[in-house]
This record gives sequence, structure tokens and C-alpha cells, in this order.
Amino acid sequence: MTVTLIVEGMEGMEDMGTALVERTIDTNQMKIIAKTDNIQTRVILTMRKTMVTTMKTMEILVYTSLSSLVLGAMSKMTGYNGLTGPVPEELSELVNLLILDLSNNDLTGTIPKSYSKLSRLRRFVLKNNYMNGPLSKEIMNLKQLTELSIANNDFGGLLPEGLFTSLTKLRVININQNGFTGDIAGEIGALSGLLRFSARANEFKGRIPKELGSCKQLQYLVLAHNEFTGPLPVELQNLTRIEYMVINYNQFDGQFPIATAPTQMGVCLVQPNEFSACPPNSSVETSTTLAYRCNLDCRDRVIHPEKYDEFSGAAGPLSLQWSILVVSLVTISTTLQLM
Repeated sequence: MTVTLIVEGMEGMEDMGTALVERTIDTNQMKIIAKTDNIQTRVILTMRKTMVTTMKTMEILVYTSLSSLVLGAMSKMTGYNGLTGPVPEELSELVNLLILDLSNNDLTGTIPKSYSKLSRLRRFVLKNNYMNGPLSKEIMNLKQLTELSIANNDFGGLLPEGLFTSLTKLRVININQNGFTGDIAGEIGALSGLLRFSARANEFKGRIPKELGSCKQLQYLVLAHNEFTGPLPVELQNLTRIEYMVINYNQFDGQFPIATAPTQMGVCLVQPNEFSACPPNSSVETSTTLAYRCNLDCRDRVIHPEKYDEFSGAAGPLSLQWSILVVSLVTISTTLQLM
């Protein structure tokens, strides 16, 4: 394939998979020309603010057989492309794309409905931008999708009805820090291969559906900082592979479940919430139980949420404080890996 960058005073640069530029690029000035050929290829365009020249316009000549297009950096902490403006609708012509990564830019607007033509897409990554609006129902046409990562944007409204039953191959869902509302539909149980579900810092309400317990491959569950209510479903004990569960800062109530903790569980944060009753002493004091693994504070048989914060467990003896430190370090390490 050929990537041609038209730079002020420097035209005709070809076959560049990496380009260095000085300032941010408005996608309104980015011209993407799709041509047909029979060659599958991959484009990673990483732009840094290090050249003294100024990008005036950018033309990317790509082929419709392109299988992977990455116009995003690892994170905004390590540098980012600085693409601004709406997501280019022309990308919908790249119908053979398997990977589309536009993360860590300054993109705005909504996901073009024409992206429904990307029926082969497996990874769709838009995290860390400024995109908004509801999640279009057209996204349900992406039947091969295994990863949907749109965290840290301004998307909102209800999740499309039928989303989980349409995209049954999803293994990673990351919708953290948006403005989604409503509840999590019971249809999520259709995602038998789901490994990670992150929905932190939205406006979800209602109960965690018991059908979530059918996602038996789930390893990573983050629902903190929402408005979930009701008791935790006992079906969560079916998630025997869970390693990381963060559900604090909601309004869960009722008795904390009497359940055995998964053997792989390393991080579990459940407070503050509004649990009204502790499980029996034996459940709190036995190291194999969920209450013990989650550092549930049941002093005087009353749950004390006030001693908890987002990155630690209950205050207590030295051994517990050490376990809190380990939980905190694992939390920070995992967060950095996901940025």
C-alpha cells in the first residue's frame, strides 16, 4: 500500500507507515482515498509533534483490502496523534478491515452509521476521544466483533436493545466513563465467551442481571460508580474464573451473598454500598469465601462502609493492611495496562 503525506514544503513522501508531524490534524482536512486491489496489508500511522514543518493536509491512499488500520497511540500519556474533528466516514469503504483503532485522539461527533458496512471488523477501538451521542443500533451489524472499546468519551443514552444477542462473539466490552443510562439487559448472558466487561462511571441503574452468571469465562468485571441497586445475584458465584471484580460506589443493598470466592480472584472491591446485613461469621472469617476475599467489614455484625475508598479495603490489623496494599498495587498495574 502507499501512504502519501502532503506536507508544506515536503510533498511526495511515499510508503511511510510512520509519520512525524508538528501539530494536530483536523479530520476535515484528511483525505482518505480508497482503491481496490487484491493485496492485504496493515497500516499503523503514528504522528508525533517533533517535526518543524507544519502539516497542511494529509492524504492517505489505502486499498479496500486493508485489514488493519491503527491511527491511535498506546495512550495519551505516551503521546497521541492529535486527530481532531469527526471520524472519517470514508473509512466505511474499507470493507475488509478486521481492526480499526482510532484511540487516544481528540475526535468528536458520533459513530457514522455507514460503519455498519464493516461487517468483518473484529476489534473496534475508539477509547479516549470526545465522541458523543447514543450508540447507534447499526453497530449490531458488526457480527464478527470481539472487542468494543469506547471508554472515556461522551456517549450516552440507552444501550441498543439486542446489542448483546446480536454481537455474541464479544470477548471484551469497555464502555467506562461515558454517560450510558438504563439497565444492563439480561441478554448479556448470551455472551458465553465474554472475558472483560467494564462499565465504570456511567449512569446505569437497576439490578445486576442474574444472567451475568452465565458468562462463565468472565475474568474482569468493573461496575463501580454507577447507580445499581438491589441485592447481588447469587448467580455471580458461577463466575468461577473471575480475577478482578470492582463494584463499589453503587447502591447495592440486602444481605451480602454467602458464596465461595473464585480461586483466581486477586482484586475485589465491594464497598461502599448499602448492604444491610452481614453473612454469618463463618463466611466472613473463612479465607475461601467471597466476603473474606472482598475484605467485607462486618464489625459488630454491621457492615461499615465508611472506612473504604476506591483503592483500598477495610481498616484493620496489619495482615489486612498488607492485603490492601497488594490489592491497590494490582489495581494500579491493571489500570495502566488498560489505558
